[in-house]
Amino acid sequence: ELLPKDRLIAQRDELKASLEKARTALAEVPEVNHGDVEALRTEEREATAAVADIDGQLRVVKDGIARNETELRSMGGLTACPYCGASGEGWKALKDAEITTALHGLRAKLDQLSEHRARVKDHADRCGTRVRDAIQRQQARNDAEARIRSMELNLTGPERQVAAFAGLESELERIPKDDPELSAAVEILVTEINVKKDEMAELD
Repeated sequence: ELLPKDRLIAQRDELKASLEKARTALAEVPEVNHGDVEALRTEEREATAAVADIDGQLRVVKDGIARNETELRSMGGLTACPYCGASGEGWKALKDAEITTALHGLRAKLDQLSEHRARVKDHADRCGTRVRDAIQRQQARNDAEARIRSMELNLTGPERQVAAFAGLESELERIPKDDPELSAAVEILVTEINVKKDEMAELD
């Protein structure tokens, strides 16, 4: 069975190895530039606001298309222009061409806005993803640093005890080892002292 000192040294070495692994793992986690993260947040907010603005424009265009399509359908049942009162088929052809031209422009605008919205929304999503990734990296660094601080704290106890063992061993080495001849001489002296004490007791 291992001696207490051996167990302490093994425990200390194991903690040191784990601490070194944790420090290596921390070094592999990319550092987060908080200025870049804030810039990305700003980009995401601006892109999201732009998407909302485009959505408003899309609603206006879609409403215009719906109105023109309704007006175009209602032209078939009219015998006179509802705006100027002209009769015959000439006004109808002119009005049909006018509405068709307007619809063509609105539909082209709808396609243009839809494509622009998709690009802006994609940019906003990419910015949001990068912000979330940065937050996760920072949290990973915070967790790793907290683990390292805890491991460093746990290591102090075994290190202090191992150092105390080393100090005691050094002190022990300074104490002279037992000398058999000296021990025998001490025993003889102690015996002689005891004999003298007995003699003095008898004299008393």
